[in-house]
Amino acid sequence: MKNKFRLSSLVIVLMISQGAIAHEFPTEINGVFENKLEIINQMSKLDGNYSRNISNKKGISAVQEREWSGAITSVPVATVLMEFPDALHNTIKPDKDGHYYEDYSQEHFNKLVYSENGLVGPRNKRLMSARQYLRDQSGNSFDIYGESFGWYLSKESYKFYGGGDEKNDIRDINPRQLVREAVANLLADPNFKLEDYDSDQDGYIDHLSIIHSTLGGEAFYDRYSDFIWSHRGEFSEVVTNEITGKSAGIKSYVIQPIDAAAGVLAHEFGHDLGLPDEYDHEYSEDHISNPGSTVGRWSMMASGSHTGVISGTEPVGYSPFAKLFLQNKYGGNWVQSTEIDSSSLDSNGVTVKLHQASSKGQYNDLVKVNLPSQTAQLFTPLNEQSIKINTDGIIYYAHEIDFTEFSNPRISLDINMTDKTTPGWGFVLWAYNTVTGNMIQVSPEKNKKIRVDNKKIIGVESGWQRAEYDLSILKNEESVILFFNNFAISYPRDFVAIDNIEFVDEGKVITRLDSNSDDLVVLRNVEKSNGSISYSPYYLLEWRQHTGVDKALANASYEEGMLVWYVDPSYMHESLNHDNRSGAHPGEGWLKVIDSDRNPMIVTASKYDNNGRWLEDSYNVPLSSLYQVKDAPFNSVTQLGSRYEEVVNHEDGTYTVKRANDYFVNGNPRFVDWDDYSNHIRPATGSNIPAIGLVFEVINQTKDKSVAEVNLSKLW
Repeated sequence: MKNKFRLSSLVIVLMISQGAIAHEFPTEINGVFENKLEIINQMSKLDGNYSRNISNKKGISAVQEREWSGAITSVPVATVLMEFPDALHNTIKPDKDGHYYEDYSQEHFNKLVYSENGLVGPRNKRLMSARQYLRDQSGNSFDIYGESFGWYLSKESYKFYGGGDEKNDIRDINPRQLVREAVANLLADPNFKLEDYDSDQDGYIDHLSIIHSTLGGEAFYDRYSDFIWSHRGEFSEVVTNEITGKSAGIKSYVIQPIDAAAGVLAHEFGHDLGLPDEYDHEYSEDHISNPGSTVGRWSMMASGSHTGVISGTEPVGYSPFAKLFLQNKYGGNWVQSTEIDSSSLDSNGVTVKLHQASSKGQYNDLVKVNLPSQTAQLFTPLNEQSIKINTDGIIYYAHEIDFTEFSNPRISLDINMTDKTTPGWGFVLWAYNTVTGNMIQVSPEKNKKIRVDNKKIIGVESGWQRAEYDLSILKNEESVILFFNNFAISYPRDFVAIDNIEFVDEGKVITRLDSNSDDLVVLRNVEKSNGSISYSPYYLLEWRQHTGVDKALANASYEEGMLVWYVDPSYMHESLNHDNRSGAHPGEGWLKVIDSDRNPMIVTASKYDNNGRWLEDSYNVPLSSLYQVKDAPFNSVTQLGSRYEEVVNHEDGTYTVKRANDYFVNGNPRFVDWDDYSNHIRPATGSNIPAIGLVFEVINQTKDKSVAEVNLSKLW
C-alpha cells in the first residue's frame, strides 16, 4: 500500500503540472483572516474547468470597424540619407541582410517611409510603409508627410561616428556630428525648404530622420561595435551652412541603418512622438544571460518591431500603454477604452467587451483597471528623514569655509546609494571659490564616485556606509562654498542619500550638519525623504488575435487571447528613461506582460560528432522572456504550442542542437491576482504583482474570435 500511495501521488503531480495552474488560496490577506469564510464561498463559484468551450454562447456580434471622420494630425518628417566614404550606399551585400535591395535610392526610401500603398520588397512581397503603419495604429487620425534627401557624403569614416567606448559605457561616440553634417547638406539642397518641415515656424525641423549607409550596431549584438545603433537623440542646436548661409535648428533626431524596415522606422519615430522603450534597453543579465523584458514581441516598442518573415517588415501593434499615451497626447482614433477603479468592483463584477487590438472596432480597444496606491521603501533614513539627492540634484553648504585654516581637511558623511548609476559618473563634490569664481572638482576625474577605503560605495544591499573624503585640494582656498551633486542616476528607484556630514581637521570635528540643518540649501532636485515612494499602478487589458498587423504574432508562435499588462509608475521617469531591467530587479519593471502559463520552456543542448552521433547533453536552461511570454494570453481554447530549435556548427566539425518544446497547451481563461506569476526557475522572466482579490475572466467570444467578453470582479 505504501508504494501504491506514492505512485498515485506522483500521477496527481503530473496531471496538475500539465494542466492549467491551479489558483492558490492566499493564507493571509492584509494580515487578517476575518473575511476568509466569505472568500472561500466566493472561490467556490469559480469554475475549475479551464478548457471548456465558451464560444459565442450569448451571440455577441463580431467586430465591426468604426470609421473616423474627425481631424487628422499630420506632421512633417524630413528623411536625410548619409553615406560614408568607406561604406557607400549600394555596397551592402545580399548575404549580409535579408532585407536587401539592389538600389537604395531616394525613391526606395520615399516608398518605405511615405507611401500610401507600401512597396514591393524581397521575394516580391508587398511590404508596409512606416506611414501605413501609423495610419493603421491611429485609426486614420494621424499621418506623416515629406520626402527623402541625399545621398550626401559624410566627412569621416563610419567608425568615427559610431565607434563605441566600452571604458566609459558610450555606445556611439559621435552620432551628433553626423546629424550636423546631414542638416548642413540639407540646407545646400535646392529641393529642401525649411518651411515645409517647420510647422510652427520656430526655425527648427519638426522631425528629422537620418538613414546611414551601413548596418546598425544592433545587427551585431555588440553594444560597442563600430556601427551606429538605431536610436533617438536630443540636442538643441542651430546648424548653418557656410556656403548658402541658411540655418536650421535641431531639437531631436532619429537615426536608422540602410536596411531598416517599417518596424525600425516606426519604432524610432515612436520615440519622437514621446514613447519610451518597452524592452530592457540595457540588456541587463541574470544568472544565465540576458532574460529580456516580459513584453517580448507583444509590442512595437519592444521586440515586436522585428517581427515578420523578413525581420521588421511586419511589425505588430503598439502596446495598449503606447496607444493610450498617443490618444491622450494627440487625440484622434488611437483607442476607444473604458477605465475602471478596482475599488468599485465586487464579487459579481462587471462585464466588458474587447474587440481584437488590430481593429478599430465598436467596443473597447483596451480596458484600464486602476489599483490602490502602493508604497515602496527604497532605504531606511538615519534620522527621521535623510537627504535624498535625485538625478542632477545639487545641495550646498550655505556658509563660506576658509580652508587655509585647516591642516588636514577632510569631510566625513553617511552615504547610501544604488549601484546602477552611469559608469564613470555619480556623486560628486564641487567647491566654488567666491573670490576667484573658480569651480574646483574635489572628486578625482577618473572616478567621480566617492570611495570608502578605496572601494566604491555601491548598492542598497550595502546600506549606509561612513565615508571619509580628502579635501586637501582645497587647502589654499580661502572662501569656498561646497556643493554635493549627483548627476548620474538614470532610473526613478535609484538614489543617493546622505546624512550626518562632518568637516574634520586632524581628527577634530569642526562643523557638523545633518538632514535637519538649515545651513544646507537645496539648489535643485533634492528632498528630505523617509526613504519611501508612493505610486498608483494599473492594469491594461486587450484582446490579441492573429489579424491585421498582429498576423506576424502567428509566425512567432505567439498565442491569441486576453493580454493583461501591469504598469508600475514607480519605475517610470519623466525623461522617458523608464526602467524595465529585468535582470537588475527580477519580476519588477515599469511595464510587464502577465504570463497566463508560467510553465517555463527549457532548452536542452545536445552535441553531435560530424557523423551525427550523439556525444553529450551540455545543459538545460530556461529560455528568455521572448519565448516564455509567447503563451501569455488568457483564453479558454487550447493553445497551439511551439517548438524551438537552433543548430550551432563548430570548427572541429561537431555541432550542437538546442531544442525546447512547449508541452503545456491547456487554455487558462482566468487571471487572478493572488496567483504566483513569478518564475522560480528564472525569476527575471516572471512578474510580481499586488494581491487585492481581482479576477479577470474571459467568459465569451465570437466564433471568429474577433470579440471577447471579460468579467472583472473583486473577491475581497
